[in-house]
Amino acid sequence: MVGNILITFALLASVFSIIMYYLTYKGYSNTLKFARIGYHASTISIIGASAYLLNALLSHQYQFKYVYNYSNSDLSLGILISTFWAGQEGRFMLWILLTAISGLILLEYTSKRGDLESRVMMIFTLALSFLLIMVSPGLKNPFAFIWSEPTFIDIKNLNQTYLTLPFIQDFMFSDGSSGKSLVKINEQLVGLLANSGVTLDKFIAYGTGLNPILNNFWMQIHPPMLFVGFSMSTVPFAFAFAALIKNDYRDWVKQSLPWLLSGMMILGLAIMLGGYWAY
Repeated sequence: MVGNILITFALLASVFSIIMYYLTYKGYSNTLKFARIGYHASTISIIGASAYLLNALLSHQYQFKYVYNYSNSDLSLGILISTFWAGQEGRFMLWILLTAISGLILLEYTSKRGDLESRVMMIFTLALSFLLIMVSPGLKNPFAFIWSEPTFIDIKNLNQTYLTLPFIQDFMFSDGSSGKSLVKINEQLVGLLANSGVTLDKFIAYGTGLNPILNNFWMQIHPPMLFVGFSMSTVPFAFAFAALIKNDYRDWVKQSLPWLLSGMMILGLAIMLGGYWAY
């Protein structure tokens, strides 16, 4: 619930910032400060949502579907932190976090260059809003509860102490092909457990764990570096689109060049690290 609230607030704040930047570009007074406040509020909310997800991973809160699917209490601290970006939902969250932080630097950079801030930040924040939509409830949401859709969990991943509860048998099934005993986790079971004083994160003792292919030292370095490059590549796009808005096709190249070169260098290094990891 907390994570979804933070993501929703970040999306609303970013949309507000886009509108204020547009009004600033159109010549309205006293809207620039509101645009900046909106962007900063969105960024703070994104940082809060990212911290909340990281805390859920580190504290093994398996009531979250993402935490159960990609983490496990047996992982070392470094690898456990890297499960933040192990799945698609987490990778989107990392992309959003790094993009929002890049935007803070971009805001400072453009604020000293005439009317550049209103045009560039309007487009940049629009790109950030599209990414926020991707992790909103109903799409690739990293804060979805495991019981939001019925999920079958291997009995070995459950706390054996609570399997003696009388109603558990109503939710137990056998997989004929694998011979495994499974428990169906749904809203009804969660309600019954709550009535018995058992929280879902205590009922589920172990997560599925990280894919063995990703259980590697380079998992801690390669993806974050790659997504830093992805985030920085949004900046030249924002400059180019801002140039189209004003029909000024020369200055934007010089203004965006430091961002372009830095982003390409980081992406190139990330690709080389990925190649080293692969071979």
